Amino acid sequence: TGSSTSRRTGYSRLMAGLSAEGDDRRLLDQVPAAVVAVDLEHVITRWSPGAEALYGWTDEQAVGRSVRELIFASDTPDDGIAAQTHSGRIWEGEVLVRHRDGHRLLVFVRNAPVLDDHGAVVGVVWVSVDVTNVRRLEADREAAVSALGARFDQTAGRIASLQHLTAALVPARAPADGATAVLDGSKAGLAAPAVGLP
Repeated sequence: TGSSTSRRTGYSRLMAGLSAEGDDRRLLDQVPAAVVAVDLEHVITRWSPGAEALYGWTDEQAVGRSVRELIFASDTPDDGIAAQTHSGRIWEGEVLVRHRDGHRLLVFVRNAPVLDDHGAVVGVVWVSVDVTNVRRLEADREAAVSALGARFDQTAGRIASLQHLTAALVPARAPADGATAVLDGSKAGLAAPAVGLP
């Protein structure tokens, strides 16, 4: 479609920026995200300052290495990402990756094919941002809502138990109230003058 072609063209320009020097390269270096270019064998060809900040590896340490070996966690699924981008389509989603010091990160990645002048796919550009804390906050919020719901259910259960107990006690007081009425009637009878007595 026209929109996907436009996006691929945009990423091709981004790739040109990765390869450029001077103003274009400095502009790219200011992108607040990790920008990584790889070839069709997943070998890193460009590594932005944002990638260094996010993943912990310098440009000198990263370029020439497999992006899969460098930052993918051992249990990170491929899910056909490479097949999709190598066929000329954009892929985006969340991926579990590994920082240089070993801790794991959840990143949102947008991968797009880089095309040559003939329209053939010659590489892939990754643009990724860390969403670890965002997902952690969402998980904490869901846990808090769940705990609040459990407390509400517990409170509602206690209220229901009190209502049942109250309902059980009300009939038990009825005979006592009746006896009081009889006693009051007896007192009234005693206070009245006896018929036929002077």
